Amino acid sequence: MARGPARRLIVVGIDGGMLPLIERFVGAGVMPSLGALVRRGVLTESLPSIPVDTPTNWTTIMTGAEPSTHGIYSFTSHVAGEPIADGERDRYRNKRSTSSKAEFLWNTLEDAGKRVAVVNYPTGWPSTLRQGAVIGGLTPGADLWRIAKPALYAAGPPQVVVTDLPAIKVAWHPLSLREATGWSGRKVRGRARQEAEIDVGADGATCRLTLLFLESEHRGVDQVLVATARNADTPLALLREGEWSPWLRQPFGERAGIFRLKLARLSHDGRDVELYVTDVFDIRGWAHPAGLEDGIIEEVGPYIDGFECPYIPVDLNVRPYGPANLSPSMLLDHARIQAGWMSGVAGHLRRTMEWDALILHYHYLDTLNHTYLGYLYDRFPYTTERRTRQTWDLYAESYRVVDELIGGLTALADEETLVVVTSDHAALPCWRYVAITRALEQAGLMVFQWDPALGKYLVDLARSKVVPYLDPQHIWVNLQGREPEGAVPREQYERVRDDVISALLALRDPETGECPVQIAARREDLGAFGKAEERIGDVLFFLRPGYTTWDGTLESLRFQQISPERMAAPLVVPSEEVVGHHTPHLPRARLDLFANAAFSALAGPGVRAGYRRPHPIRLVDVAPTVASLMGVRAPGDAQGSVPTDLLSRA
Repeated sequence: MARGPARRLIVVGIDGGMLPLIERFVGAGVMPSLGALVRRGVLTESLPSIPVDTPTNWTTIMTGAEPSTHGIYSFTSHVAGEPIADGERDRYRNKRSTSSKAEFLWNTLEDAGKRVAVVNYPTGWPSTLRQGAVIGGLTPGADLWRIAKPALYAAGPPQVVVTDLPAIKVAWHPLSLREATGWSGRKVRGRARQEAEIDVGADGATCRLTLLFLESEHRGVDQVLVATARNADTPLALLREGEWSPWLRQPFGERAGIFRLKLARLSHDGRDVELYVTDVFDIRGWAHPAGLEDGIIEEVGPYIDGFECPYIPVDLNVRPYGPANLSPSMLLDHARIQAGWMSGVAGHLRRTMEWDALILHYHYLDTLNHTYLGYLYDRFPYTTERRTRQTWDLYAESYRVVDELIGGLTALADEETLVVVTSDHAALPCWRYVAITRALEQAGLMVFQWDPALGKYLVDLARSKVVPYLDPQHIWVNLQGREPEGAVPREQYERVRDDVISALLALRDPETGECPVQIAARREDLGAFGKAEERIGDVLFFLRPGYTTWDGTLESLRFQQISPERMAAPLVVPSEEVVGHHTPHLPRARLDLFANAAFSALAGPGVRAGYRRPHPIRLVDVAPTVASLMGVRAPGDAQGSVPTDLLSRA
C-alpha cells in the first residue's frame, strides 16, 4: 500500500444502499468487487442527517455540514419570508449547487490542484468548479434537459414491459396496426405485413416514427423496421423481439433529442406488440464545460438523468414521478445500461481530462426500495411467499449490477487511489399512509375551502395557522411579521407549536390503535439550528417504521389542495404503491432486518484494512475524513470529524 496522502480519489455514491443487504450479498458472493474492497479497507454504518433523503444527504456527504448549515432540506422546502407556497412550486432549488450555503469537497480538491470530474451528483449542477468537468446533477428528475418521459406503445395487453404488482398503475398508448402501403426498398419486397405510426415526445415537441412489420418465411412476423420515411433501405433501426435500438437522434421542435427503443414483445402473427421508448433527453446543456457532450455521446452514449429509475407517467398532474411501474426485467435492463454508461463515462473522462478525483452518483436502489422493499419483509400484508422469493431474486440481481458498477470504477484505481463507496440513506418497509395535512385540518390548524371550478378543496392561507412541508417533514407556523400571509400573532407562536405537537401525537391508526408519529418536537429541541435557520420549520416530526407520508401521488406531499376523496378518507390508510420509504423515519430506525441508515466503505492509502466498525460514523464525517486522507483541507463549513479508528496504524 502506498504511504502518505492518496493522490487520486474515486467516490461512488449508491443511493438507497442498505448495509444489512450489502453484508448479506457480499457474504453470498453476489458482490465480489465490494467484498474485495472492504477486505482491504473499512465498512461501516453511517448515520444520515435529517431529513433522511437524497438532496439533503448527498449535500451533507460532500460538504461535511449538517443541513442546518448547508441549507438543503429535501426536494422542496420553505424559506422564511417568501410566499409560503413558493417552495412547493420549485423542485429545482434544492437540487442546485448554488442553493448550498456550505463549501463542497470538490472545490477544496480543486484548490489543492486536483482535476475533478463530478457525474450525476445531486446538487452538483451548475458547476462550481473552475476547471473540472460536471455531468448533470439535478438528479433525480432533471427535467431541465428532459424532452419527454418514457412511453409504451402496445397492440394487445402489455405483458413484458409493465409491472405485475397489483397496486401499481400503468399506462400505454394503443398501437394502431394497418396494412403496409407505399414502402420502397429491397428489404421489404414480399416481406411487408403491416405498419403503424407513433409520435415520440411531449407537449408539441414530437417526432413521428413509422414502424414496418416484416415477415420471414416459416417464422411469421419477426422484425420491426423503424424509419422516419417509407424507405426501408434507410432505417433508424431493425429490431427483433427483445432487442434494443441504438441511440436515435431526432429533432424535437427547436431541440435535438436522443432516445432508445426496445421491441419487448412481438407475436408471430403481429397482433401482440410492445414497443418501449426511453426518456427523450436533450443532446446539449448537461455538461460543463459546454462541448463535452459530443465526445461522451460518440463514445459511450448520452447522459440521461434517472435512466436507472424508469417510470412511465400515468398522469403528469397526479403522478409525475413515482415508484417504478416497469417489470423487473425492464428495471434491470435500465440499471445495467446506466451502470455501463457510468463506467464508460468515467473512463472517457479519465482519458480526455486525466481526472485526479471522480465523484459519481447512481440512483437505482432507491427506486427499487420505494417499489419493492416491503415484499422482502415476511410480515408485509400484501406479499405472498412466491412474491417474496421473486423479490429477493430481484434484489440479488440488482445488487449484482451495483457491484459491477463498483468493479468497473475501481478498475480505474491504482495503489495511490482512495476509493469511497457510500450511500445517503437506506429505507424501511411501509404499508400505511398517514395524511398529515388532513390531521392538521381536523385539529383546526388549517382551513380549506371548496372550489367548485377545480372540484377540490383549496387551502385558505389567511385563516390557516400552520403549513406543512412534507418533503422535509417540517411544519411552519404561519407567523405574522415573518410570512407574507401570516395569520398567527407572535404572542401565540408557542401555543400553536404546542397544538401542532399535540395534534400529531393524538393521531391513531384505526387498525392498531398506535400513534404513527414517533417524534414531534420543536426544531431547537432536535438541535436544528445554524446559519440556514430560515429554511428550518418550526416543528419537525418522524413516523414509526411501517408508515409513510407519500402514497405515490404528488398530492400526498403537497398542502395547497385536497381532493374530495382524500378529504373523506380516514387519516391512516393502506399504502400499496409506496412500500419502502426513508424520509419519514429517524436515521437509525430499524424494522427487523431493515435499516434506514446509510453505509460507507473506504479503501486505499491511509485506510485501516479489514475493519468492520462496530458502531456508526455520521455522513458529516465523510468529507473531513476524505480530505484528511487526500492531504487537502476540509470544506470550510464542515462539522464532521475524522474517526481515527478508520485510519491505518502503520
